[in-house]
Amino acid sequence: MATNWQTHVDSLVGSGQVRGACILNVKGFLVAKSNNINLHDGEGDKLIKVFTEPKTKGVTIHGVTYAIFKTDARSIYGKKGTNGCIVLKTSKSIIVGVYDSTIPQEKATLAVEGLAARLIKDGL
Repeated sequence: MATNWQTHVDSLVGSGQVRGACILNVKGFLVAKSNNINLHDGEGDKLIKVFTEPKTKGVTIHGVTYAIFKTDARSIYGKKGTNGCIVLKTSKSIIVGVYDSTIPQEKATLAVEGLAARLIKDGL
């Protein structure tokens, strides 16, 4: 049975813990997104590269460049002022969540990490 990636995005945004979200496959192609986020040309490819180039200083999502303050083989955390992004990699997907000043970073992080944990548990 095919995964309905859009359901995962809708659930994440519907939680109120992120302002926008999208899911890419591991090759960087967009498979689902919320209405208020879109990846511009090349942003998916650049997200993939950040996972393999840990010295990268910034990541651009929906035309906004976030300064990376934490990254590892599975995760990227970025900030721009009071806004931020969380990007998590699973075996078959890359989950992107963005938040603004009305959402505490910790809540956004827990929401995106929670979705990633569920996808990992399901082999996705």
